[in-house]
Amino acid sequence: MNLHLFKCSSKKLRTAITNVQTGNNLPIDQCENGNWEYWKSINVSANNPTRIGAPSSDEILKAIASYGYLISDSEIKLEGRIE
Repeated sequence: MNLHLFKCSSKKLRTAITNVQTGNNLPIDQCENGNWEYWKSINVSANNPTRIGAPSSDEILKAIASYGYLISDSEIKLEGRIE
């Protein structure tokens, strides 16, 4: 699944991951006094147990399926094999 990462301009570690390229589904109130700024796109697969910082790819995919996005206050680091 092609996912898009956004960073909150007012909170250094707050990151959002969504399958909507524009990020227009991200809640504005989760980035208080700032806005969501596009960072990069990645491809995440359920068959690829990559960790993206604190949330695992499985956690991310479940949140995307349920809510359309995942918001994390953990540092996002791309680790392992990202397709």
